[in-house]
Amino acid sequence: MQITLRMGKLLLTVKIDVRVILALIMLFSQ
Repeated sequence: MQITLRMGKLLLTVKIDVRVILALIMLFSQ
């Protein structure tokens, strides 16, 4: 259970990071 929880948190943080990076690219490209 602990390992799966850690993996889930990692995936969530990665998803958030990707969204932030995409948002920054969108802002700078305008």
